[in-house]
Amino acid sequence: MKLPYADHHVLRVLYRICIEISNDAPLSIRSGRTAYGTVDNPVVRVHGKPYIPGSSLKGALRSEAERYVRTVYGEDPRYVCNILDPNIELERKKSEGNNYIPCYVCRIFGGPTVASHIFFEDAYSKSYSIETRRRVSINRITGSQHAGRLFDVEYVAPGAIFETEMEIKNIDIIGEDSEEAKILRYVLKSFFNGYVKLGSMKSVGLGSIKAKLKKATRITIDKGKLKEEDVTSQLENILRS
Repeated sequence: MKLPYADHHVLRVLYRICIEISNDAPLSIRSGRTAYGTVDNPVVRVHGKPYIPGSSLKGALRSEAERYVRTVYGEDPRYVCNILDPNIELERKKSEGNNYIPCYVCRIFGGPTVASHIFFEDAYSKSYSIETRRRVSINRITGSQHAGRLFDVEYVAPGAIFETEMEIKNIDIIGEDSEEAKILRYVLKSFFNGYVKLGSMKSVGLGSIKAKLKKATRITIDKGKLKEEDVTSQLENILRS
């Protein structure tokens, strides 16, 4: 069964998943500006508190989906396109006409030709501590340090707690066996089992997180009325399988 990817005008099924995130290692999601004294690229804040942007969470899961699809299905653009060059996908749509179907990853996470079926709220901190680490700038040509170039990196110390919510629209991760559902189940397993990292400097020990499933609700329309089911235990079984 192929997902009718342009199905945002109807509600077949909606999953609302509440998530708690903690970091096992320092977490650095940078704001892209210097705003706190001598700190180079401080962590993102809202009302003075660190948070994890929903775009960072979605981007990390999309990257995991792309790795999985390339490994299992191959490099064909029908399976995974180059999201960094959207013109390629737009040209494919133009050349294939009515036979065009977006790649697997775009059908789930959205892309240049289709809207997303996945939505992430920003993850706001319940408890946190912010620390800094002094680092040395490296000359990319010589491989040695730049003399006198020290800078402070800000990060959220291990043990912080964040809460967020994600929604999955019209992909039945529990009740269907489509390729999109299979890919998404793998991505969620990776996320909830600690295989997805967040933020910058992941290659030097930062970004390890743990995601905990707090509650999962499955929403459908039954006889013209919204029907809500608690499917937390069913989703937990899938994540453990």
